[in-house]
Amino acid sequence: MGARARRGIVPCAPASSSVESRPCTARCRRRARGRRARSIASVVRQPDTNSWQSVRIQPAGAEGVFVLEETASFYTSLDIREVFSRPYAPHYLNHLLPVVYSDWWGDYWRYFEIPIENISTPSELPAKYEAPRIQQSYVGVVPSLFGALGFGAFFLLGTRRREPALLLIPGAVLLLALQFLVFQIAYPHADGDTIKATYLLNAVAPFAVCAAYALGWLRRAGRLLTIAVFSLLVYAAVLDISFLVLRT
Repeated sequence: MGARARRGIVPCAPASSSVESRPCTARCRRRARGRRARSIASVVRQPDTNSWQSVRIQPAGAEGVFVLEETASFYTSLDIREVFSRPYAPHYLNHLLPVVYSDWWGDYWRYFEIPIENISTPSELPAKYEAPRIQQSYVGVVPSLFGALGFGAFFLLGTRRREPALLLIPGAVLLLALQFLVFQIAYPHADGDTIKATYLLNAVAPFAVCAAYALGWLRRAGRLLTIAVFSLLVYAAVLDISFLVLRT
């Protein structure tokens, strides 16, 4: 358990111990009061109900208390199949990369144009609301690819030529990503409530510059390929706008 941190849910050991009791000092009493004063709220999935989350609060140190634990899946899981089939909560809950992607291009947290009774339940959205979110997962593929290519190009050129100006863009993206990651580690939530694309909006400008830089290199690949890619991007933009403009 030492390799894991604070995300996920595991039961703590009972407060009772087989260790021989010792006289309680003032320091022990202060620690005990501190443990009783703290409480931990953990979010657990209830498979036998329609609601996909509930909250249980108990004093820290009490028997059966739950704590947040961080596992490798939080950082490494991609969940590609679900990203392109069910890109919304509670699927791949608390998996950093797929949740950020789905919330950046779509609506992972089910906030937009969904009846209030469907925000948390059921776990499977009706087709009317599911289809646009699946569409957005595909819309984001090409822009994300060009953004990643531009990021890599800026970084390699800046490193090889030793030009700090070229490293400003990838440096800004890296710093924003690091800030976001530190925020996730500092404020863990079992329901992943802090994993939201709105916390990364400052990355829009440098990411767009990276994508534009990669598109500039695309012209060397030939006119037909350039026209095909730009046509695909225009089509994706039209779909994206139709998703962003909410109907009244």
